[in-house]
Amino acid sequence: MKREFLANLLFLLFINLVIKPTYLFGVERVVQNVVTENLYGIYFSILNLTLILNIITDFGIQNYNTRYIAQHPHLLPKYFSAFLLTKGVLSLVYALVLLLVGLFTGYLWEYPGILLGMTLCQVLNSMVMYLRSNIAGLGLYWIDSIVSVIDRLVVILFLGIPLWIGYYEGRNFDIQWFVNVQLLGYTVGAIVSFAIVRYHAGPIVFRFNWLRILAIVKAGLPFTLTFILMSMYTRIDAPLMERMLVDGREQTNIYASAFRFWRPAM
Repeated sequence: MKREFLANLLFLLFINLVIKPTYLFGVERVVQNVVTENLYGIYFSILNLTLILNIITDFGIQNYNTRYIAQHPHLLPKYFSAFLLTKGVLSLVYALVLLLVGLFTGYLWEYPGILLGMTLCQVLNSMVMYLRSNIAGLGLYWIDSIVSVIDRLVVILFLGIPLWIGYYEGRNFDIQWFVNVQLLGYTVGAIVSFAIVRYHAGPIVFRFNWLRILAIVKAGLPFTLTFILMSMYTRIDAPLMERMLVDGREQTNIYASAFRFWRPAM
């Protein structure tokens, strides 16, 4: 058991040391350097806004589910559909709230593609995190490690490599391309992780029950407050800067560049 845990830990470290730095320095930094008119600052501001409200899609379900399935793996087939339905309802609420916020801030009118794209990205990312909590709860740690980097691997393949070979040289790079490729990555990650959990959970039968949904949300509440406070603390600066300063776009773009090298733990 200890040997298996150590092997999985080393495998996870290897993946994180190879894929994630490549994505951070080989894709995000390059995108920021080639995009024009400080649009990366706008993207970064909208990204932080979607991350602050992302707790709506989760509400502590991921952490609660990891512990619950680890203790009772045989109950996955019984509760998987209920948890999945709850995530769907919360994701719909999250999307509606973000649309309202986007309407109030003007992002929905000025940058609808970025706002809608990043909203879908966070919905899919939250779903992947929930599905991964089932995979980890079942003890499939090496599979969880692979799933954790699928989205970034897709971005590296479909956007990073074209950037490195100079495909976009002489063209005006559209930040929407970056958003769309991320959406593709999260979609692939969600499909793969769902297929894995579906294999272990068996047939899925949805029975809409408000009382069960409320019970699941209530069970996740103890895990929610910390996430909300940390999200506000680490992510609210960019949207405030972009809105409050006269040259907010330019300053947010500069701040985003520094943020790539010092990212608060989440």
